[in-house]
Amino acid sequence: MVTFSIRDLSELSGIKQHTIRMWEQRYSFLKPARFPNSLYRVYTVDDLHAVLNAALLSQNGIRISRVDAMPLEEKLLRASRVFDQQQRIIHELIIQMARMDVDGFEAALDTAVTNWGVHGAITQVLIPFCDMTGLLVINSTKNYVENILLVRQSIKQRIYAGIIDPAPGHRKARRVVFFLPPGELQELTLLCVQYLLQRDGYDTVYLGQQVPLSYVESICAQLKPGLIISHFARKPRSGKELCAFVGALPGSLPGTTFISIENALPLPHGAGSDYRHAAGISEVRSIVDATDVTEPVEG
Repeated sequence: MVTFSIRDLSELSGIKQHTIRMWEQRYSFLKPARFPNSLYRVYTVDDLHAVLNAALLSQNGIRISRVDAMPLEEKLLRASRVFDQQQRIIHELIIQMARMDVDGFEAALDTAVTNWGVHGAITQVLIPFCDMTGLLVINSTKNYVENILLVRQSIKQRIYAGIIDPAPGHRKARRVVFFLPPGELQELTLLCVQYLLQRDGYDTVYLGQQVPLSYVESICAQLKPGLIISHFARKPRSGKELCAFVGALPGSLPGTTFISIENALPLPHGAGSDYRHAAGISEVRSIVDATDVTEPVEG
């Protein structure tokens, strides 16, 4: 049975750890188990569900003392009627992931698609869910890594479906190439960025995982992209080669910007005038907007 730490509960619910501790002390709806002869708390899926329900109801105007006094059936009924359907479905995805219920997870995703369409489900539910649960970074210290692995493929399939769906409106003249070098396996972040930029009208090309840098150089010399984007969950293993490639961009591919996500490249001082670093998805979009000087192309 999967268990969670108080840090896990805080990250998944958005409730600060000291608030969760206060709830434990003052109210009866949250009573975690503890290791024998230890103060270390162990939270179950039911505890996570209780915290998520309390968070959802309190954010919608119900005092925690009132939530504590409610029978479980009333809490579940009130949570199902919360006006903020987006947050409610995100919480449902978290619970189904925690239960390792893939069918329930898929059903919640189907509800999101029915409510908001593929684009709305990805931008309003899936990406916020991935951000809350740590799916966009590699972190083996979480207690629920197995749960993440179980639902990751379902999320990828939904994003793939969005990527192959034609973007409405104008196309932009700039092409964006995405790749992951050898040793990097975290492609979910890149897929999310690819989807968002494609919806913004960019011509996107995803080369995939484990792509040797020599292949990237050859492909980019042919395609002449305006942007090259990669995600480094760890410090790049091929740092010298990547730094040399990025440092040479102003001469080899004038006007091409290289963006690294999460970990920055250790470029020498004064090198990499066409290099940018982004901590996450929102920063990538800000950088792209700031460097976009092209005119739209009729699609």
